[in-house]
Amino acid sequence: MRKYIVFFYATCFFIISCKKVEVMPLEFLDQQVKGYTVFKIQSKWVYKLSNSYIQDTNTIIKIDSSYVISDGILKSYSAHEVTMNSTYHENNILIRSEVRSGISDINIATMWFEGARTSKKCTFFSNRSVGSVYNYWFYPDNIVTYQEFLPTYTLEGETYSEVMVFESRYTGASVPFDDIRLPVKVWYAKQVGIIRKEMQNGDFWDLIHYELKQ
Repeated sequence: MRKYIVFFYATCFFIISCKKVEVMPLEFLDQQVKGYTVFKIQSKWVYKLSNSYIQDTNTIIKIDSSYVISDGILKSYSAHEVTMNSTYHENNILIRSEVRSGISDINIATMWFEGARTSKKCTFFSNRSVGSVYNYWFYPDNIVTYQEFLPTYTLEGETYSEVMVFESRYTGASVPFDDIRLPVKVWYAKQVGIIRKEMQNGDFWDLIHYELKQ
């Protein structure tokens, strides 16, 4: 009889637990962040370093999508992480697009390097007007500013539409931990991705060719 009682309570606990999971709010990536940062495997971008013949080809070699319970809150969100092989850098570049749970209607994209000493650096956020500022939670002094929206933008003979420009800088204690390989300013074009990156030393990487997989 005791075994049946234990089994009954265990079953009830399992059902209740499952019910809690089922009723948790689930937040998905919004259309804006998808249009600017989410692309399929084998998509490729070729950048040229300003005033040089140096090129860097970034190719998506891996994609991880997941749903995560965030910050101890009963709220889950979708995340889309891509690993890109870089022909110029020694490590792979990782870009993660995700819903920031607990912050209303905001999705972000972060950039970092595989095996890097630094942590993720926010380079994009959605659903905010020009001039908006976002403080990346992992490093409170990583200040990201939505600087400009350009209906069209011409670069290396190619004209892009609906370009969003973000500046991402460390302003406090985290400065020594900033990675010089990460850009301080990024130009995102809708349905194309990153078309230009300004680096800390003043160099620019400009997009000269891309192939997106559908």
